Amino acid sequence: MKRRYEQSYRPEWEENPIFCQWLCRSKEDNCSAFCKACNAKILPRIASIKEHNATEKHRKNMIGFSGSSQIEKYFKKTSLESEVKKAEMTIVACLIEHNVPYRIMDHLSEIINQSFHDSEIAKKFSCKRTKSAAVAYNAIGEQFEKKMLEDLHSSSKFFSIIIDESTDISTTKVLAIAIKYYSDASSCVKTKLLSIVDIEGETAQDAFKCPANCF
Repeated sequence: MKRRYEQSYRPEWEENPIFCQWLCRSKEDNCSAFCKACNAKILPRIASIKEHNATEKHRKNMIGFSGSSQIEKYFKKTSLESEVKKAEMTIVACLIEHNVPYRIMDHLSEIINQSFHDSEIAKKFSCKRTKSAAVAYNAIGEQFEKKMLEDLHSSSKFFSIIIDESTDISTTKVLAIAIKYYSDASSCVKTKLLSIVDIEGETAQDAFKCPANCF
């Protein structure tokens, strides 16, 4: 009987200019390859990596992908500007945690500017409702969703999906999708909002497609 050869991940694959932006070793088993753009494991073979690189899903996910998270992109340029951005992001995270409307930032941003005269960070602080929403959706939200899915995929093969259909003020039908699972990292059961998506129809098939597309 011919002995089966088991291929392991090779770090030198990351030096390939075609793969370096998105390829890394999987954290789950330390042997498989992993695509950071698609958040997916790949067989540790150069042929499989090339096949993944050519897929339609990967090409779409690579649009706008730079290999770093949106939060990492947000912190760049000078040290003072980085500290200002950290302050803005911290305030926005506080709003999210306590379910405070973004419109409060139209007033709070000015209060911060006027109240801390000896702080260069406070003088440059500028984060009103529009910017706060952008930070929440494009930086904080995206990163937390990614970490939540990584926690879900690495913790358990079993989870529950909770869905609820509603209609917003623009009469668009939306579906709220929450998940409940046991987290190995936190050693507890978690219930998290996964996504709120537009739904085109009202049939069971329409309701099934929406959660499936979120994973």
